[in-house]
Amino acid sequence: MNSHVDWSFRETKVITVDEISQEHVFPERLRLKLANAKGYKSPIDIGSIAYATRGEARSREFDNAGTISVVESSLVESRRELVVKLLDSLIGLRDNSIVTQFRVLHIVVNWLNANGYVEVFTDVSCASRAYADYTSYLNDSIRKGDFAPQHAAKCQKTLQFIIGLQFSSVVDYVVRSAVPIARQRKAIKPPRESDVHFFTDVCIAIARDYSNFILEQEPFPCVVRIRNYEVVKFPSNGGMNSPFRQGHDCYNVAERRVATVEEYMSKYAGRGQTIRLCEAERAIADAQASVEFANSESRNYVRLQMAAFAVKAYISLFMLMTGASPTELEQFSYEDALGIDKSVLKKELTAVKFRARGKMTGYVLGRKKGLTLLREYFKLRDWILNGEYVDRLFFKIKISKGAVCLSFSDLDAGAAATRFYSSISGVFVDGKYPKITYNKARKHKSSAHHAAKYSLETVARALNHSSGVNISSYSEATVEQQESEFGTYWDSVRKAAQMVRERSVTASDKLDSIAVGHCDSFRFPVPVSDTEAPVIQPNCRNQYGCLYCTHYFCHADEDDIHKLLSLHYVVNAVRNTAQDSGHAEVLYKDLSIRVEFILEAIANRSESVSQLVSAMRNKVFNLGVLTPFWERRLQRYEAMGVVF
Repeated sequence: MNSHVDWSFRETKVITVDEISQEHVFPERLRLKLANAKGYKSPIDIGSIAYATRGEARSREFDNAGTISVVESSLVESRRELVVKLLDSLIGLRDNSIVTQFRVLHIVVNWLNANGYVEVFTDVSCASRAYADYTSYLNDSIRKGDFAPQHAAKCQKTLQFIIGLQFSSVVDYVVRSAVPIARQRKAIKPPRESDVHFFTDVCIAIARDYSNFILEQEPFPCVVRIRNYEVVKFPSNGGMNSPFRQGHDCYNVAERRVATVEEYMSKYAGRGQTIRLCEAERAIADAQASVEFANSESRNYVRLQMAAFAVKAYISLFMLMTGASPTELEQFSYEDALGIDKSVLKKELTAVKFRARGKMTGYVLGRKKGLTLLREYFKLRDWILNGEYVDRLFFKIKISKGAVCLSFSDLDAGAAATRFYSSISGVFVDGKYPKITYNKARKHKSSAHHAAKYSLETVARALNHSSGVNISSYSEATVEQQESEFGTYWDSVRKAAQMVRERSVTASDKLDSIAVGHCDSFRFPVPVSDTEAPVIQPNCRNQYGCLYCTHYFCHADEDDIHKLLSLHYVVNAVRNTAQDSGHAEVLYKDLSIRVEFILEAIANRSESVSQLVSAMRNKVFNLGVLTPFWERRLQRYEAMGVVF
């Protein structure tokens, strides 16, 4: 921090989320206190954004911890209004989302201040220049390896967002000054269906066998039966026995009892070790005492631990069945779930989807397995609570060992699911068994729906997101499908793209310009030989089958790229909104994939061509500028009610 600069920690006012919508005379002084932000205890100094010269946040040992130092004379009047608008935009967001958004905002504003864009929020042309320059800076940072594409894309999007707050009517004009940065997000691969089924069986076995053991007050050991093997639990740290873990020598697992002294000593002898008789007798006596104590009390520490572990198994099961994220599952209400059990009509658990700006969404549980497991969980839940009331369906359980008492608090479902997997790995399942995370569970739920030929709308509705999100993020084949179809199908698609790339360099005066590129023998379609039965037969009248014709090729220029992307736009519109979406998906998904492969082949020719493809993609998909042919085709579809 420069000594000659008049830095100060200004007087601030701390507000809560509930006070955001109130009128604030000095927005530049506001700090926002978040109740549930993980790892962020100090109020967020959102008012500091109004200053052109900002420093570091004050450390925690001070009363005003988190306050960012500023030069008070650098206050930018136009940004005071921006602070108010930013606060309004936070309504409906989770606390953790607010923290994430502020961190990125902090980075963006610091760059604007450091690069001469202090008045970026007062002048549209200045905003446009700033957006273009910041995009160039981000792209350069990606090339240098300083930024990951996903982080850079988030920063660019944040600047676009705050410019939109100030200039909502012309934000589209501003963002035209630069091409959107691709996130290059690593796709989540769906797990094997067999792995999901096995994981489900493991969760059900733990949930049911532990619950029944506890509710029926059965004596130790507890036996969990998973398909063709068993896991035997005795009441001690070394009491878990399975094909993947050898428990303590104190137990005779086969006969479900504490071992004798002779059996205990023979195990040592079998390993070439020796142990004194008194030590063996003491170990066996301790093990027997532990079993007797655990069997004497229905609510002792070990049984309560098992109950909490069974709850984690139920949590994992409900994530698998509903496709809910941890944040959404945490919101499931007990009364809401009870309504499913009592009503013949109600089939959904509800939660607020924060990524959808507070939209209330439903999660279908199912009337067969789902309802059965819910009722089983209710019994365990009642036993755990023992007369206490908790409004959430799932909750965190804290067990005090000394007094053997319980306390209940808000659940961190993601952490619970992670700890559950860590606990079963190498005990209930092989340590090499793949982890089924909640997002992989959602991926499987979507993949399974698609594999069963459900419509895009049905899948999107089941997972509570838009059809577009489902197409871009979740509509991937199962691993089994990929392995069986990859070789033949994808090879044919790549061959088509390669052909286009090779033919694109051999332009001729005899070429006919068509809606998707060019043709060297119009009205004489010949199906390509890379597939026996093209999904769409070449037909010179409808233009959709051209990519399956031997006479088709395109140039790596703006006109042909624009044509292909316009086709892509219309195809996706039909896929998303057609009444018979199952048929449309079968018909057009293959075509959409072919278009992407051809575009990739074109983009790979050079850096300049790659940038051209990106610019044209922005023109079509973000600005909605199609070629005249495909614009007319789209309008015709809209008039027919096919797309909207």
